[in-house]
Amino acid sequence: MFSKKYFQKLLIISFCTILILGCKSNGQNDYSNVITGEQLEHINKENIDRGKLFDDGYILEIKEVKRIKLDTSQEGFISSLTDIKLYGNSFYAVDGMSPEVLVFEINGEYKKTINIKPAPKKGCFYSNLLKTGRETFLLKNAKNSEIIEFDYLGQVQRKYFISDDKVKIYPVGLDFIETNMGLEVYSATYQNFDEEFDRLSDRINYALKNTLLVGKFDENGTLVAMFIKHNPIYSEYSLSKFQPVYFKIWDNKLFLIEQALPFIRIFTLDGKLIHSFGTPGLHMKPIEKQPRKRLGVNGTNKFYSKHTAFDGIEIIGKIRNLNYPVIAIEYFNPVYKENGENEISLYLMLYSEDGELLYNDIEIPGALYQITENSRLLIVLDHSPDNLVIGLFELLLTK
Repeated sequence: MFSKKYFQKLLIISFCTILILGCKSNGQNDYSNVITGEQLEHINKENIDRGKLFDDGYILEIKEVKRIKLDTSQEGFISSLTDIKLYGNSFYAVDGMSPEVLVFEINGEYKKTINIKPAPKKGCFYSNLLKTGRETFLLKNAKNSEIIEFDYLGQVQRKYFISDDKVKIYPVGLDFIETNMGLEVYSATYQNFDEEFDRLSDRINYALKNTLLVGKFDENGTLVAMFIKHNPIYSEYSLSKFQPVYFKIWDNKLFLIEQALPFIRIFTLDGKLIHSFGTPGLHMKPIEKQPRKRLGVNGTNKFYSKHTAFDGIEIIGKIRNLNYPVIAIEYFNPVYKENGENEISLYLMLYSEDGELLYNDIEIPGALYQITENSRLLIVLDHSPDNLVIGLFELLLTK
């Protein structure tokens, strides 16, 4: 099983290694901050807080409502799926390296392709598709560091971009609100720094302390504010150095989580922290940092590492037998084996808005891409280009 947007993550890792870290460290790779399995503090699963609803005797089930195989055989071929959403009775799928959105019927039959016009001149890396209330779509193009808004015919209506070359739009993290003045668009960002560093780790640590994570754009596509920094203790939990953030806007608040940190932070839309909370769950955090040799060098590395990475945040408006919305956090526990075969299990944990853990470590059958309008979970069960399978699920709370 793969983590959320498996192909997207491979591309994002490569893309961001060049754009975000893009520096030379005297020709040497520094591994002083890499964490190995032997240096992780294992938390006993039996002692994990499973949540209030679990303690009260409730059982949370994931029920499959519908399974759909998309017709990707010919015109509907998708080489690298980076996002898919259900709007109305159609699926809208994004092929990250193509300037188009593919549309499928609810039964999986290929319907049409929306070609984005004009096509980008410098190539594309598309991700994060959202439908607005004015019958347009938002889509990130991290290759050009911009967000485009286009109509159902693919015609670009406006672009949201940052004119400062030192600030770029990150491939993940996008949401918006609609106001009387038009759209306010929020995006994850990153910053390029002019400072010179002898070691790559020094550059990353500097970025973690100084980067502003979220940019706010007005109706004209102009960046009007940047706010929210990394959590101060982020670097203590970061197992992979520089990591993305995920956020969701709901009820005029911004809910944010960083990939390697088990804490949710809730902000006003101007960046004021309201409160934060979190539960480690099945996490394993570093107790010391030691250098290690590169994977496979001279056959000396036996790397059995396991840690948790957070992969998304959503709001579920309705769960059967529960009368209030919940915050859903998706995470995964990768296990890297000596033979190069990786195992990844995907989970959800649920919180109330006031920070109470409701249910923890709910295994899900694939990567979660969307909570639909009727509170169903859109999960990709198979990412294979020739066998792209989508599932719609609902959560059932019983006793």
